[in-house]
Amino acid sequence: MSTTIRCKLICRSVGEVNDPTNPLRTVRFDGVTEQEDPIFGKYTPSADFYAAIQPAVAEQLEVGTAYYFDIHKA
Repeated sequence: MSTTIRCKLICRSVGEVNDPTNPLRTVRFDGVTEQEDPIFGKYTPSADFYAAIQPAVAEQLEVGTAYYFDIHKA
């Protein structure tokens, strides 16, 4: 049986890596608070996700917008 865990995170920043040889963008997400979403804030009150991703993908993300992160066994 496969279990999926769904988290709701808010995009807090989209930036650039300070390396001219690396064109990736840095993206940072935090968990939602109970004030932002009572259900997800109650069950996943703390989260921190940081990634360096391709600019074409990073440009599609909106700072301040919530996104779902699904966790599956690989």
